[in-house]
Parts: sequence; C-alpha cells; structure tokens
Amino acid sequence: MKIEAVKRRQQIKQKRLRETILQVLDQLETDSSELAVRNALRALDAQYAEAHRAQVGLEDVLPDGESLEAVLNEWRELCKEVFTTRTRADTFLKKKDESKEPMAIPALTEKSGSKSQLGKLKSVSVDRREDIGAITKFIHLRSCLSGAALKAIEGITVCAENYPEVVQTLRNRFHRVPEMVESHVLKVVSLKECSDDGAADLTRLHDDLNRHFLELRALGKDVDANLSGFHALLPMIKKKLPPDTLEAWRAF
Repeated sequence: MKIEAVKRRQQIKQKRLRETILQVLDQLETDSSELAVRNALRALDAQYAEAHRAQVGLEDVLPDGESLEAVLNEWRELCKEVFTTRTRADTFLKKKDESKEPMAIPALTEKSGSKSQLGKLKSVSVDRREDIGAITKFIHLRSCLSGAALKAIEGITVCAENYPEVVQTLRNRFHRVPEMVESHVLKVVSLKECSDDGAADLTRLHDDLNRHFLELRALGKDVDANLSGFHALLPMIKKKLPPDTLEAWRAF
C-alpha cells in the first residue's frame, strides 16, 4: 500500500476520533444522562482503537526523519485530548454516581435476621429507581439471595414480566410481620442492663435500642405512634439504665 493511501487512512481515522471527542464533550456540557455519557465513551474507545491502528500503520511505512517526527507529535497531542476528555467524563460520572442513593441491598436468606430486609424490598433504592429496568432489578435481586430464599425462585425465567411476581413470592414466603415484631420485642427485653461504668455502656444501650426501634418502625410498629405498646416496654427499659441516669430521668 502506498504511503499516501496509508496517510490518508490515518488522517480520516484521526478526524473521526476528534469528532467523537467533541461528541463526548457535548454530552458533558449539556449535562446528559449517565447512559448517554457512557455510550459516548464507548464510541470514543472504539474510535481511538481504530485511530491507533491507523497510526501504527503509518509509522511503520514512514522513513526516519522530520515527517515521522511530525506524525508522532501530532499523535501525542491527540492522545492528550483523549486522556483529558476521558478524565472529565470520569469525573462527571463519579459526581452523578455520588448523587444517587446507594444501590446495595443486604443479602436475603432464610434466617430470621435477614427476613426483615425482605419486607422493605419495595422501598429500597434499587427497587424504586425508575432509571433501572425490571430485568436489571431481577438480576440484582437474585445476586442478593441465598439459601431458601434463592431456592424459592429457582427456575423462574429472568424477564421483566416475572419481576413483580418474584417479589411477591418472596414477600409471601418470608415476610412474616408478627414473628419479626415479636423477635425485636424479645431482644429489647433481653438487652443487657447498664452498669456504673459511665457513658460508654449507656451509649451501647442507646444504640441497641435505637436499632431495634428502627426495625420496628420499618415494620409499621413505630413505638412513638403506638404508645400502648411502648408503655409495656418502658418499665423494662428503665430497669436497664444506670442509677444516676434513672434519677435524672425521674427529675426531668
């Protein structure tokens, strides 16, 4: 192949690469969606690979001298543009990602300690995000399951239509509100009492109580709203307080 033809091919590929760089920058300037930016980056990577192959082909046929050095310098500058554009895009995507709610869902198993998470499935971030399709949610849900929970949906085809049915199947099988409420109440009752060791032990009791009360609230049993239930627990909770704190409570 003649040098002129190789050089023309290299120039065409570089021109297309520069056009793709402008497309990525346009997506960033117009604050496009994450998907649009990622698609533009994939196009940039593909065009860069083609331009690189054309560049290598030209370098192989050019003799040493000023012409080769000029081609190398031009390529170095273009690579800097690609690197700068990619860095801007990565920063843009990172900010987009930080602005979202976390995608993680705690693993669900047949153990009672994990069942409470299943009842909150319809309100966790992945399930309620409208920018994620049902199939993606289905796949993510399967990756979070194990044991009996995973076995309960084995054989069900991964498709958008089946996702709501799978969620309902798991809720029906494992979301037993009375049992979970009873479990948290019993754990509150059996919490270790505070000693006279100071703030550390009181903080431990506070954190334990807060954890169980938050779980009860998620199950629709808010102790602040259901005073009769809370009053049943209050005497037992007060017994766990250190004497000085209990005296301050009574004085308040």
